[in-house]
Amino acid sequence: MADCKDIDAALANLASKINDYAQKLSDLERLQKQCCDNKDKKNKEADLSGINKRLDDIERYINKLDEEIKLITDKAKEIGGYLRDLLDSADSIIEKIFGSITFFSKLFNLFK
Repeated sequence: MADCKDIDAALANLASKINDYAQKLSDLERLQKQCCDNKDKKNKEADLSGINKRLDDIERYINKLDEEIKLITDKAKEIGGYLRDLLDSADSIIEKIFGSITFFSKLFNLFK
């Protein structure tokens, strides 16, 4: 039969193992907390300067593109105005030519 000393030694050994596991669990909890705290700090302290610079570049490019489109639109309207004037002039010239042809046609008909 087991002696009291053997039981006491086994209980002491068991208590030692429990304390070791408790310490390991405590260490793991501490490491997990550090990891989570560092993760939160990294997210809060993220460097967004590169993204902000790219966004600024894109915004400048879009603004410049908008200016160029406005210039092209204005030039297209200007060209459209010139074409309208040209067509009006051509229409007027055609009317005068037609009037002249009609006049000469009537004049020739008089001498028949």
